[in-house]
Amino acid sequence: MKFLSFDSSSKKLYVIAENDNIKSSIILEDGHDYGSKLPVIIKNILDYSDLEIKELDFIGISSGPGSLTGLRIGISLVKGLSYSNNVKILPFNSLDLFGYNRGNDKYIFRKGRKNYYYWKKNLLFSKTEYNSLKEIYELIPAHTEILLDDEKNSDDFNDYKIELCDKTSIKNFYEVMEEYHKRGYFTNAFEIKPLYLQKSIAEINWEKKLKGNQK
Repeated sequence: MKFLSFDSSSKKLYVIAENDNIKSSIILEDGHDYGSKLPVIIKNILDYSDLEIKELDFIGISSGPGSLTGLRIGISLVKGLSYSNNVKILPFNSLDLFGYNRGNDKYIFRKGRKNYYYWKKNLLFSKTEYNSLKEIYELIPAHTEILLDDEKNSDDFNDYKIELCDKTSIKNFYEVMEEYHKRGYFTNAFEIKPLYLQKSIAEINWEKKLKGNQK
């Protein structure tokens, strides 16, 4: 299998590549200024892996939840690479990446706008929800084990058992990509649906209205 994959959803940038079981990786601890760094990093890892874009079976990209800037830069770059080289795109959920191998009986959270969180059962491919803290406390019993990707948000969950998951291992990244590849969740350059942390109030209210109509 030949592929390139990266996660630009948070302050840490993760990039991996594989060329028939020869694996390469780069982690950028301070992922600011993605716009100038990401294309250079991708070129370097492909050169090191002796890969060309047109040879790839797919390009993996985090669709969030994540920062507006990081996701837009990452997704825009992938769209260009995919479209110009006719390579499939494999979007993945960043919560699956950071929660992988940390216990399927837990829930994982990433903060969105003030007092709102993206969250999901810590199982690969489980549905991602977006709720206020008040709603989360009504949905998930106190003392439940949860995963947080930022220690600064711990005070929001004083009634829960918290484990920090602010980073992932390269080994886990490869395993997550293998699982997504098995499922075949490929898409084209125009169908990626990013989950931005800073959802607007209008988006939140619209989604609540849709959920209400479905009941």
